[in-house]
This record gives sequence, structure tokens and C-alpha cells, in this order.
Amino acid sequence: MEAKNLNKENYIVKSVHLTGVLNRNYITHEDILRGGELVFQIGNEVN
Repeated sequence: MEAKNLNKENYIVKSVHLTGVLNRNYITHEDILRGGELVFQIGNEVN
């Protein structure tokens, strides 16, 4: 698991990606159990 750009000013989750999971806007429990890298992109502004 990785949280890119996480610090005191940047704490809002902008996106989440799991390697191997494409073309969907959600991640299932089964996806997580299969493994891979879970990456959170963090920023300081709400979309």
C-alpha cells in the first residue's frame, strides 16, 4: 500500500488504484485478496 503526496497539507484521497484492475471505478474484496499494489493519490483540494 502506498499513499503518494501524503503530508499535513495533503490528506484528501484523489484516486485509488490497484495493479491489475482496469476499466472499473470500484475495487472488490476479491481484487484485494488477489494481491497487487494499492496506491492512493493524495491531494489538498476537493474535486
